[in-house]
Amino acid sequence: ENLKVFIRSDVHAVRAGIKLKGRLPLNNPGVYRHSGQGVSPALFVSRETLIVLWPNISYNGIESISETWNCILLGIVEVYYYFMEKSVVLKDGSMLEISRPCGKDAAEILSYLKIIGGETHFLMMDSNGLGISEEKEAAILEDSLKEERGGMHIGRINGEIACMFNLTCSHRRKTAHTGEIALSVQKKFWHIGVGSAIMETLIKLAEDACVENIELGVYADNVRAIALYERYGFEAAGRHRRKFYADGIYYDELIMDKYIEVDQNKLREIRKACPR
Repeated sequence: ENLKVFIRSDVHAVRAGIKLKGRLPLNNPGVYRHSGQGVSPALFVSRETLIVLWPNISYNGIESISETWNCILLGIVEVYYYFMEKSVVLKDGSMLEISRPCGKDAAEILSYLKIIGGETHFLMMDSNGLGISEEKEAAILEDSLKEERGGMHIGRINGEIACMFNLTCSHRRKTAHTGEIALSVQKKFWHIGVGSAIMETLIKLAEDACVENIELGVYADNVRAIALYERYGFEAAGRHRRKFYADGIYYDELIMDKYIEVDQNKLREIRKACPR
């Protein structure tokens, strides 16, 4: 509702865009987009600001004006895609609001992780949470925002964080088609469809990111989670014996994966952009 749009058309626009990459606005780094080279537009997107950098724009022609506004509309779509992901109506009628977190969510996320860490042994943390500072968590969240494929997401119910999930995509050329998912749900929000909403979102994220092979690891005794993953087409691919240790007991890890069809032309372009 309060998106600010700026258009800059001087000859140094693209150069300025590259220099300022990831730092607009200064107090809230956004997602950087550049559509090409030469006179193509560059977009800077954050929650509050869209900056269109386009050198040599001519406002004398209707076509240029039309293209400019198309560029602005594309930026608005980027804002929606990256920050206001989707809303899902759950079994009990409540609304799950899914979005990508940023640095200002750090304190709330650290509190959430302490809560879920004390509710089950199926996570890598306990009630002490991650044991890192709010500043470090904020930096992690801001770095995650820069990920164009996958990334970290949270789901809120009535403003409270109910779940967190993540798709981590490989940045290497040989494994660019692979990704790993992880998820958690606060216990008081179990049994109302949050897990299903997360899985559907993660699979869509994988499709958009051209991830052919989605992998996850789960405690071998976590029957409910395994049933959820199987319902969405994941199959057991291996087992790490005695992978976890909690409360004096060793637990195996079950490795599961899922294969999906993706756009092979897009995947080839992704591979080309990856380091070797």
